[in-house]
Amino acid sequence: MATGHPDRLIFRLWRGEVRLWQAFWLLWVAGGFAVGAVTVFLMLAGLFSIFMILLTRMAFMVYAGVAVWRSAFNCQYLIWGWLARICLVVSLIVLILSFFDMVRLFGNTT
Repeated sequence: MATGHPDRLIFRLWRGEVRLWQAFWLLWVAGGFAVGAVTVFLMLAGLFSIFMILLTRMAFMVYAGVAVWRSAFNCQYLIWGWLARICLVVSLIVLILSFFDMVRLFGNTT
C-alpha cells in the first residue's frame, strides 16, 4: 500500500518547511485564484452548489492558511512574515463575515 512520502511538497507546505514566498504567492494567491476559478466554473456548469463552493474554498483556506502561517518566518526580512500573517487574519475575518452573510441570505429565502 502506497502512503504519502513525508518529503512531498504537500506535506512540507503543511509543516511550514517551505519559503514564505512559495507558501504565500504560489499556494495562497495563485492556488486561491485557481480554486476560485474552478469552483465558479463548476457552479456555472451546474456541477457545484453554492454550499460546495463555500466548503471547497474553506477547506483550501485552512490548508493554505496553515501553510502560510507556519512558513511565515522562512524569509529574509521578518516583516514579510508579519504581513503575511496579517493578511491571513484579515482573510479569515472576511471569510467568517461572508459565511454569516451567506447564512442570512439563504435563511431569508426559505
